[in-house]
Amino acid sequence: MKVFNGLEEHFDRLRACEDYIQFFEEFAKKQHSISPSELKEVIEKVIEITQTCHYEYAQMCILNWLAWCYNSLNEYKKAIDYRMQALFYFKKHKEKKRLPAIYNGLLADHLKLGEFELAITYGLEGIKCANDLGTMEVLTTLIMNTAQVYILMEEYDKSLEMMTLLESGFYELLTQHKITINHMKSLAMFELGDVETADELCGENLGYLQDGNYKIYEAQVLCQIGIIKCRRGDYEGADQEFEAACESALACKMELSYISVLSEWAKCYLQRGNVVEAEVKLRQAYERVAETELVIEKKDIEYQLSQVYKKLGRFEEAFVFLEKSYLNHQNQSTYKSSIYMSRLQNHHKIQEVEVYKLLYDQMNLVSEVGKKITSNLKIERALEAIYKAIKELLDVDEVGIALYDTKERMLDYKLFVDKERYLDLGKVSIDAEYSFGGYCIRNKKDIVINDIEKEYSHYVKYMKYIKNDRKASTQPKHSVQSAIFSPLIIEDRIIGVMMLQSYKKYTYNIEDVNKLKMLTTYVAIALENARLFDKVKYLANYDGLTDVLNRREIMKRGEVSLKANRKKGISTGVIMLDIDHFKRINDQYGHMAGDRVLKEIAGIAKGHIGKSDLIGRYGGEEFLIILSDVDQVAAQARAQKIRMLIEAYCVVTDEGVSIAATGSLGVAVGKDEEKLADIIKRADGYLYEAKGLGRNRVIGELEYGGGRNENEDFNHSMDR
Repeated sequence: MKVFNGLEEHFDRLRACEDYIQFFEEFAKKQHSISPSELKEVIEKVIEITQTCHYEYAQMCILNWLAWCYNSLNEYKKAIDYRMQALFYFKKHKEKKRLPAIYNGLLADHLKLGEFELAITYGLEGIKCANDLGTMEVLTTLIMNTAQVYILMEEYDKSLEMMTLLESGFYELLTQHKITINHMKSLAMFELGDVETADELCGENLGYLQDGNYKIYEAQVLCQIGIIKCRRGDYEGADQEFEAACESALACKMELSYISVLSEWAKCYLQRGNVVEAEVKLRQAYERVAETELVIEKKDIEYQLSQVYKKLGRFEEAFVFLEKSYLNHQNQSTYKSSIYMSRLQNHHKIQEVEVYKLLYDQMNLVSEVGKKITSNLKIERALEAIYKAIKELLDVDEVGIALYDTKERMLDYKLFVDKERYLDLGKVSIDAEYSFGGYCIRNKKDIVINDIEKEYSHYVKYMKYIKNDRKASTQPKHSVQSAIFSPLIIEDRIIGVMMLQSYKKYTYNIEDVNKLKMLTTYVAIALENARLFDKVKYLANYDGLTDVLNRREIMKRGEVSLKANRKKGISTGVIMLDIDHFKRINDQYGHMAGDRVLKEIAGIAKGHIGKSDLIGRYGGEEFLIILSDVDQVAAQARAQKIRMLIEAYCVVTDEGVSIAATGSLGVAVGKDEEKLADIIKRADGYLYEAKGLGRNRVIGELEYGGGRNENEDFNHSMDR
């Protein structure tokens, strides 16, 4: 094979002597960042030789490099499997000098899978081991990589502390180390609000990049400069940096860097309100990330896409991507649990295994409960499932779930159960001085209380109590003594709060808090899914602009209404309403103003029909109204009322421009066994006549003594 050119002699030497594995380790060290797929073939050949020759030690030595190949190919779980084999072998045989490099690899693998706690654990173990051994090169790398994990965990101070240690002069830093340290410091300073320092650090890195040997770092440096320019409002400059970063990432075959740049570019487009371009960039990123194990990037892009589609009003797609993001989060948690168990079992720590087995079982229980919760797409069913789940997991007397309205700054309690009694708490301002939920939302943190009389003043000025479905200012006989309040968060957005309350003191411990925190992830997703599902269902039946039924749905419901009215022996009336000179309104004031006119006139008509009546958007600026239990006189009187209200109303745009509008209406009442389509056709004919006679009027059968000639031709203006 071409990939083995020049290596056959070295393969033979390895067959002759196990110690010759050192050659292939050095070979891998030089080649793994150049062509991981070709190196993988070489290492697999080496492993084949070690197995044939029964060289177990040599096989374990090369496994860490095979793992790096899989890491470079974005197959992180395979990388972890190979490293764990090597780790346990070298621990068993007390080969400590081999451990720091393996710990560094495990840190990198878990980092890419979003398993930050495990990455930190391996990073700190590796730092201690490398420090004890005095292996400075790998120690430097471990400190840098651990600092990177702290940045992703948003613990910027810890990250800066580690990088300051590296720059103390004790460590010998190569140019690539300096570039990486500057980049991480720039990320941290940017997030801490020091944009100037972040920019200066990028400038230093541009100087290092003048040497062509560091091309692989160019994309991340240019991307960070683009982010900084976007923050400053220099969008044209940001676009140039992002474009150059993409070109550099592709040229260096840095797939992860390319995906990351596209994601940041999309965020920049969103910052300036360009949702369409944001979708384009995210779609490009998603095409590349969808089939990989890049859990963090995949989850982030899927969530961004859900938010973009929500802004675009494409709620079904928003729902799909939100669910995908949630599933990645769930798979990430399940995989993390299995890794914990694997680590402990391989260490044969029986006592610890029992403790963690209990935690693992609890996580599985929460996961199973979470699946039940998220399988309910109707919000009422989701809330009921949540309540049952909490009762299954925790000791509670009262459970409450409120959704957060960001515009009104109100918590709307959708569920409050006190000992199986469902109560209506209504809405509570998050600024209310007695609201624990408000404190939780404002500060974006959990509240745990185990003696409410002693602890309440840390969070609120005074307390209000709930008794017999009513708010009361005095303490009831059975009152809350312990409580947990936890914000419901999707990514960085608070959507509500969940509370558990007990009549006993000291009910909740850290284990309960952790259970609830795990559960809130499922609850937040379930409520967001239900809300989006309701929106999708709503838009399937309603016109998104005017909030009245769409044409398909009003025709469907109209047929049902006509059939029901006939059974009852009552008549069905139809009004066709058209806004006069609507094209002129659009041309003169713009389509945004035209939309406002449509919406407000639809609201006027909707507000003046009965509970059993229907209204829908028939098409363009035309509305269909279906009335029950009316004769021709009553139907035309209703139409005349609507016409007068439209004429008297003045639509005011956001710019303060007043727009006067009028409407023309045609009215028909169904005859014996007449089909709905035929009644609509007659009403539409009267509408056209109203247009032809000068607009802003109602025409119906009363004007014709019971009917007009269906074949009579009217001269209708094209400008309706």
